[in-house]
Amino acid sequence: MPNQDQNDAGPKGGSVAINGAQDIVEQLLTDGQLAPFIVQLMKVVDHILLCGCHFDSLHRAKELTDEAKDTDCTSSYRKVLVTGCFDWFHSGHVRFFEETAQLGDLYVVVGHDENVRLLKGDDHPLFSQEERRYMVGAIRFVKQALISTGSGWMDAEPEIEAIKPDMYVVNEDGDKPEKREFCGQRGLEYVVLKRAPAEGLPRRESTHLRGF
Repeated sequence: MPNQDQNDAGPKGGSVAINGAQDIVEQLLTDGQLAPFIVQLMKVVDHILLCGCHFDSLHRAKELTDEAKDTDCTSSYRKVLVTGCFDWFHSGHVRFFEETAQLGDLYVVVGHDENVRLLKGDDHPLFSQEERRYMVGAIRFVKQALISTGSGWMDAEPEIEAIKPDMYVVNEDGDKPEKREFCGQRGLEYVVLKRAPAEGLPRRESTHLRGF
């Protein structure tokens, strides 16, 4: 008489295993525990291979595994957004990114050239918007760097609406009433960080570097 475990090893058993994998995906993505998820998913795949279920089930299990591998296991899944000109780029900017990245996945919106001139004058910026976006995006603490498409102090509003961050972070110089009001109206957490250089480094500010 066939073993009951062998009877469950066919398509029906494979389907149950796949459903179990999908449940694990949904739960652990919610909890932010990707590393344990990958371990559990590998066990599910091994089980399916031993059961010898249909190719479609194996293919779906492989897709789930690949998706898990492609996801950053250290990600907090909290989206944190900062904005600024980031012209005359210096160590203070990098330190700001470093501190902010500790709060979640860091998205940086760089002000477009026309808006920088609007806010700071005709002699700005020193570097073009594409150069500034490139430099910001090259910093390892930054998940993604974008160029703003709006205007004024809230020139990043279209990008904020698209990214849907959990937190908007500024430093003391970047703290503006318009930003506070914008976040208050949308229930977006607003955080102001104090300027503090990295240990052993001098305090840097773009205004002092450029001299005007």
